[in-house]
Amino acid sequence: MFPDGSEYLDAPVLHWDLLGDLAVIGPIETDTAPIDLVDGEALATGSEVFLIGYPGEVDEFPQPTITRGLISRLRQWAPTEVTYFQTDATIGGGQSGGILVSQLGDVIGISGFSFSDAGFGLVASASDVLPRVESLIAGDSVAGLGNRRAPLEGGKKRHEFVSVQHEWDSRVYVISEPIDTEVKIKVDAQSGDVGFMVLDVYGRTQVYGDRGYAGAETGEFVTDLDAPYFVVVYRNSWHGLAMTVEASHELIPYVDLDDNRGFPKERAVVGHLDYPGDVDYFTLPLREGETVNILADSILVDPYLVIGRPGDEEEQLVVDNDSGGGVFGDNAELTFKAPISAVYLVIVRDVTGYQTGGYSLQVREPYAGAPTPMAPKPTATPIHSEFGPMAEYRSDVAPFGIQYPARWTNDRARMGDWQVFCSMATACFVGDGALVIMEEKLSVLGNPTVEEYVDLYLKALEKSVLDFELLSREKFTTAKGLAGEVIAIDVGGLFESRRFVYVHEGIGFNATFIIPNDSRDDLLPLIEYSFGTFEITD
Repeated sequence: MFPDGSEYLDAPVLHWDLLGDLAVIGPIETDTAPIDLVDGEALATGSEVFLIGYPGEVDEFPQPTITRGLISRLRQWAPTEVTYFQTDATIGGGQSGGILVSQLGDVIGISGFSFSDAGFGLVASASDVLPRVESLIAGDSVAGLGNRRAPLEGGKKRHEFVSVQHEWDSRVYVISEPIDTEVKIKVDAQSGDVGFMVLDVYGRTQVYGDRGYAGAETGEFVTDLDAPYFVVVYRNSWHGLAMTVEASHELIPYVDLDDNRGFPKERAVVGHLDYPGDVDYFTLPLREGETVNILADSILVDPYLVIGRPGDEEEQLVVDNDSGGGVFGDNAELTFKAPISAVYLVIVRDVTGYQTGGYSLQVREPYAGAPTPMAPKPTATPIHSEFGPMAEYRSDVAPFGIQYPARWTNDRARMGDWQVFCSMATACFVGDGALVIMEEKLSVLGNPTVEEYVDLYLKALEKSVLDFELLSREKFTTAKGLAGEVIAIDVGGLFESRRFVYVHEGIGFNATFIIPNDSRDDLLPLIEYSFGTFEITD
């Protein structure tokens, strides 16, 4: 749209710069005279400038707004080698793509960002923008990111043998249908726990399909945007990776070009968070004791940086949000010391979870003043059993220990719907079911015996709102000869709770496995084994 009233409703986007936040629109036929882009970086700090754009406009044919200010300083962004004018002329919503003009009327910058709570403008220097624009017109990918457009064709309604490799991985599909289309989705796995989300281009969740603990997940929504929707399929358990994903309308596979990428020799890459909620992961081989500094730098997203290995618990991960400074002070940076020789994952996501845009990622030698090297706690050596590798929980408040499946996680960010059972727990581990551990001092209850303690628990259940049925109550002796009790309870016909109770020196120990009813027969032998490993540690 131009001030003379001419408008172009179907002006095409020729190309865009996903790292530098630029786009070229056209070609269009117009009689409006073009304006040259002029190098203004030699202007002195304090020089008067003018921002011209359309901030906050709602008129059908708006007129441009002019805001006066001063050049406060220059800022540099290394990944694109673009200089930014910082000015006290404020930038409002809708002014992106406007121009910064000198007192002589020269266009010296293209506006795009505001800085600090005061709304100071950050304006890309025209002399640095011009060569990138010329490259875009020539059809070059100036950011080196390739084609990141969401595919709008080539889908089908059913996808079989869909595989998700680990907790940071996902499979993504695009739904592109007219407004007011009702879409139904089903994700099914023969075993294991899977889930999915449907997000629109603004990051709003349309469907959260993660209600059960095994089998199929379903959901439906009605499109209200003439834009793509993203179906993100993920896993919650360590087995049952083969899934079937189907919908009432075509699911178009979206290939994330960043996932599972390695680093080149110079250990520097550019990446792009392609859709709201995107999580990119890169592979990085490191030798034991090797220390590296990692920087995620962006002007479009607030990067959150993680390094670890697939299956690592929360305490094994090293993370950072804003230690790296940058143009907006939002860069993520960490220094990591590898505890063992392995292939690590370097994970990048946006802190808010809905912003998209490009970033640069560098792995380099530590430098003077870099963040203090961090190394995760070493992972305990798994205990071998007939049920696979086991780990051991050790209490911090009493001499209690019990084994649980090593593949189960205590990362609350990955617990999904199990989180409700874990909120009041001393410790919680989630996999095909949940193991909830609670320890409490019994002096307030009159220091009951095991039998009295279980009686109190059952009386409390009777007063609760839970729909439960007591299935069994039995004495149980562990492999070390410790006498406790095991209570089995059916809750609402949905899942079964198996609780081992023991009392030692005034402290009550409760280890409760919560399992879906359809997994009961598979998990009961494992649960009995786990209860049998309970011990009083040295």
